[in-house]
Amino acid sequence: MIGNDEHPNCPVCQARFRGSAFCSRCGADLRSLLLLLDHAYGLRREARKELETGDFGRAQELAEEAETVCSTQKGRDLWLLSSWLLSSSEVN
Repeated sequence: MIGNDEHPNCPVCQARFRGSAFCSRCGADLRSLLLLLDHAYGLRREARKELETGDFGRAQELAEEAETVCSTQKGRDLWLLSSWLLSSSEVN
């Protein structure tokens, strides 16, 4: 899981991630990491849209997929919220 500041470290040398395609310390190619982060962000954005429309089941699915791609505290919170809303809506 990514730390509280939501910024990953280089998987090779653990240097702070600066959003560049290559690590500033060791030169590792981080393009795959950037693609995963972007994909997870997009999934979370779609999950939030589904929450707004009331489709809690779809929101939960999208949040879960995002967590599988790249886990963050905000992503976990989104999944928990969507799960709670889904279970609450099924009771009523």
